[in-house]
Amino acid sequence: MANIIRNAKSGSAWTENDLDAYRIRIEYQDAATFSQIPGPGLPPPVVRHPAVLTLPGPAAATDEDAYHFLRGLDEAMVPADAESPTGGSDRGT
Repeated sequence: MANIIRNAKSGSAWTENDLDAYRIRIEYQDAATFSQIPGPGLPPPVVRHPAVLTLPGPAAATDEDAYHFLRGLDEAMVPADAESPTGGSDRGT
């Protein structure tokens, strides 16, 4: 096992041999056990502006913080090398 070849791979391309080469062991656990949180389950998430969970996009935001948060999510979805139909970058830079 000392001579196992270690090649770089994407996350979905790992084999059992690769896991053995890096001494990675998989243990299946539920979320509460993995997070080491006592009690019946995980606490609900804390959302500063609950409206962002239901708004269709930044244009529908009613306050500036929600707008900037949703706009940031939109920008994160655009690849860095994407071009807009007008020829410029979609990232606003």
